[in-house]
Amino acid sequence: MSGPPWRRLVDNLRRRPAVLPAPPLDAEAVRDLAARLAAAGMRVKLRTLEKRPDPTVGVHVGQEASSSLAGISVSVPLYLRNDFSAEVDGANADRMQVELEAQDLYRRTRAQLSASLQRYKLTDTAWQNWLQTGQGSLGNQLAL
Repeated sequence: MSGPPWRRLVDNLRRRPAVLPAPPLDAEAVRDLAARLAAAGMRVKLRTLEKRPDPTVGVHVGQEASSSLAGISVSVPLYLRNDFSAEVDGANADRMQVELEAQDLYRRTRAQLSASLQRYKLTDTAWQNWLQTGQGSLGNQLAL
């Protein structure tokens, strides 16, 4: 290999990537939020289903003294004061909170990517300026 070692370093650094790779995203946090969002959606569905009346049908068979008895009972709950909408509202609020957390993660990741890209561009511009002006000066100083 000919030339000073700094020349090889400069040549290697000139081969910078044309396209930046995607930033590493915290995949665990994304998976966690996706699972929490799915679970919150299922809780809303469950609470909505629990609002419906749950009738009960019963059959009774027995014997009293010398006679046989048979009976059927039907029970339908009447939701006069409690329509269980508070549980559905609570589940919806939980789901909206998880959605807001997901949006926050997206915004923070996008801002981090934008800031990283700006830093890369500034560093690349400074490097290109140094290659055009400072490289010759460094060569002259090393030659002394």
